[in-house]
Amino acid sequence: MGNDWFPPIAFLGAAVPMAWQAYRGFRGTALEKMNYKASDAVRESPELTRKANELVARWCTAATVLVLIPVVTLTLLWIFATITFPSWAFFWSVMVYMCVVPLAAVYYPQYRIRRLAPPHAPVSRSADGPDT
Repeated sequence: MGNDWFPPIAFLGAAVPMAWQAYRGFRGTALEKMNYKASDAVRESPELTRKANELVARWCTAATVLVLIPVVTLTLLWIFATITFPSWAFFWSVMVYMCVVPLAAVYYPQYRIRRLAPPHAPVSRSADGPDT
């Protein structure tokens, strides 16, 4: 029983920052607080800023759900089926899933936010000004 609870706890630990980013997106502060790269045109236009925040909220919520699905599944399997942690191969496959799938869903809005701007708009890293 020693390491049986490690994957669900690791998934819960990964879900917290993703849920926090989704919360920031729903509140409309993702671009200011989360350091997403966005052009000045996106930061200055209320409509594009709203769209960027919706992208962050939607995709970070999806990433949180993708992380929480294995938590529920693994916990229910270990509680009701009384299985033990199968092998290190299972452990590494769980870790790869946890790293690849949710992180792809988290970084996708970054790609989309960059495409919201006109083609030659300068990209700034934060609300303070352009990158130097």
